[in-house]
Amino acid sequence: MARVYSPRSYDESYSEAERTLLEAAELQLDNGYHVLHSLSWRGMEKTWQQGECDFVILHQKLGLVTIEAKPGTISHDTDGWKDSRGKSAKDPVQQAQQGMHNVQNFLSNHVPGWSHQTVPHSFAIYLSRASEFRGRLPISLRPEQLIFESDLEDLAATLDRIKRVQVSREVCLSREMIEQAVNALMPPLQFAQSFSGHLETERRKLIRLTGQQSRILRIAETHDRMLIQGCAGCGKTLLAIERAVMFAKSGKRVLLLCYNLRLQQMLQQQISRSNLSGIDVFAFTQLCEHLARTTGLSVDVPHDESLRSEYYNVKCIEYLEQAIDRGAKGMYEAIVVDEGQDFQSEWWVLIEDLLSNPGVSPLYIFYDPDQNIFRRDFQFPITRPFLLRENCRSTRSISEFIRRTVGREEVSMDGVPDGDQVLTWRPQDDQGVVDRAADIVRRLVLGDKIQPSQICVVGLRKLRNSAFANCANLAGVPFVGEEEHDGDSQAIQYATIWRYKGLESDIVILTGFEEQFTSEMRKLFYTAASRAVLRLYVIYSQPSSRLPASVSPQQDAATVG
Repeated sequence: MARVYSPRSYDESYSEAERTLLEAAELQLDNGYHVLHSLSWRGMEKTWQQGECDFVILHQKLGLVTIEAKPGTISHDTDGWKDSRGKSAKDPVQQAQQGMHNVQNFLSNHVPGWSHQTVPHSFAIYLSRASEFRGRLPISLRPEQLIFESDLEDLAATLDRIKRVQVSREVCLSREMIEQAVNALMPPLQFAQSFSGHLETERRKLIRLTGQQSRILRIAETHDRMLIQGCAGCGKTLLAIERAVMFAKSGKRVLLLCYNLRLQQMLQQQISRSNLSGIDVFAFTQLCEHLARTTGLSVDVPHDESLRSEYYNVKCIEYLEQAIDRGAKGMYEAIVVDEGQDFQSEWWVLIEDLLSNPGVSPLYIFYDPDQNIFRRDFQFPITRPFLLRENCRSTRSISEFIRRTVGREEVSMDGVPDGDQVLTWRPQDDQGVVDRAADIVRRLVLGDKIQPSQICVVGLRKLRNSAFANCANLAGVPFVGEEEHDGDSQAIQYATIWRYKGLESDIVILTGFEEQFTSEMRKLFYTAASRAVLRLYVIYSQPSSRLPASVSPQQDAATVG
């Protein structure tokens, strides 16, 4: 991966053109490329005017390349450069050229052996979302110096083309000279990056990788009915949201469906940001109850938890059948299902009946057979799955730990950050579990200034039956169960595996597992550990009659729907 230096966080302060080019550089270029983003030359030399280069790229065979990133709507005519509204715009050629000459002159004065004669220097203009340039190019710019969207498919070849069209001679600068140039431009006297800042850097890389998975899904735009099988962390939920939005944008009424209530809440938040109408987001039992009520049925949810398993698995299905008979049939034109392995085989007939043309109307199902912790006998109405095999949610260290621990092959997508190693402990009793969790929280929240909302304690049991039953805080930080958690950033939440499946947290403290796994517990451990994005801490339990080797999902059914 290219070594990227940027003074700004990866946020909305970037232009779209900058974000796209930075993503391509980080994901495609190897570590021989040094990419300096948003390099200000103010103060580098007293005689220079204030300004900056969008991108400065240093490489042993390229020398120096400066790139100005602009929206593809910019144009040029006899009156100069214009923006999309026809108003005068800054001259990107002058900006890129001036940046190139300023940086080249600076390095010639500060890096031994660096001169105009020995080091190639070139410049280019990147036009985001553009496939061609319409207008009259200035004399100082060749067509080969323009970078279009298609040129980002092989950025290394594009940079080589830019260099060759301006400097034909071959060079191979020493690695030491390139390092000296980077140090001269980015002086090593900097504040050390905080741990929270380090996590944000890793998250930026993972966010851009999951964006790649969205592009994979676009390959299948011509397929209305698809079954997508993917490992934990491959981006299934992101893709489900993407597909639902695409169906809605085409004018269809869409149902985005899952089984887990907490996952439904997250999906609803994400969909609300799209500002689209026409997408209903439901957990399965919610859907059954909603359609029952809207078709005039009376819904009676039992308060006794011992009766809820039968309610969710029998009564809710009856509600859905009756609702379909009373007018709910065919009310959706497309359905997208996340965590499809949580659905019983016989439910799919009813779900298909909600489509305007069952068996034909668009249906997308995302699933992972290795996360079938409800022990469903699932068979889908679509038989041939499209496979997503690469993790792009968790760091490489977390994926490698899961591979070693549960014996499954975890493949991390190229560019996934390494992250810190997973730490494990084996306290002697429940109090030791609590004390160790408090130590972790103390270091993260009080020492490294991590927000409590970034931390989730995930366990096998409900809070009242866990080692944390009597904990109101950890290291002085408020600690609440999943029923009480309201998104308060000042509280750490506890969640069961069943309640938290399909979700993720920057930092997971995993508790309640013994080190020796049955096949069923191995599946639960895999599901729980893969919730961690950036850091994973595992606190194992000692063998105990209170923690049986097998846990029935029905014991936690009330927390799901």
